[in-house]
Amino acid sequence: MRVLLAMLIAAFGFAALADMPAPQGRVLVTVGGDLPEGNMPPGHEDDVGFFGFLDLNFATAVGFDAAALAAMEQGQITLAEFGAMRDVTFTGPYLAAVITAAGAAERTAKPVALDGYQVDITWDNQIGLRPILATHANGRPLGLGGFGPATIIYPPQEDAALQEELDALQVWAVVFIGVE
Repeated sequence: MRVLLAMLIAAFGFAALADMPAPQGRVLVTVGGDLPEGNMPPGHEDDVGFFGFLDLNFATAVGFDAAALAAMEQGQITLAEFGAMRDVTFTGPYLAAVITAAGAAERTAKPVALDGYQVDITWDNQIGLRPILATHANGRPLGLGGFGPATIIYPPQEDAALQEELDALQVWAVVFIGVE
C-alpha cells in the first residue's frame, strides 16, 4: 500500500505536505473530511457561511488557492462541446493529485457545486480515468457564475454509455470536495 502511494506521488508530480501551509491567496476549493491535518477551520451545523448553508460538516479541511492548484501537475482535456462552448481546452490538476495533497489518497471524492449538486467519484475512477479539477478553459480562469472556480472534467470516451455516466460526474462550479 505504501509503495502504491509513493508511486502515485511520483506519478502526479507533487510532494506530500508535512506541514500544511496556509493558503496565501483566495481559496478556490476546499477539501474536507477526516484528514490528518488541515489549514482551514472545521465545518459544522452552526456555520453561518456557505458551507453551513449546504450542511457540509467536516472535522478537518484543506483550502487550495490558485497558486497551490497551479503548482500541481496540470492535465489538459479538450472537449468538442461543453455547455454552450465548442472546442474548449480545460486545464487543471488531476483530481487524484488534489485529493492526495489533502491527505486523503485512496478515498472517494465527493465534489459539491455552488448549487449543492454532489456526486461520488471513487479512487479507482480518479486513477483509472484521470479526471482533472479544471481551473482554466482556453487559458482563462473559470469564473464564479459560470463553471468556476473549478469544474470536474473527464477525458472524452468512445464508449457512449461510459461517456453518459461520466457526464453526470462532471460537476460544475466546484467549491468543496468532501472525502470519505
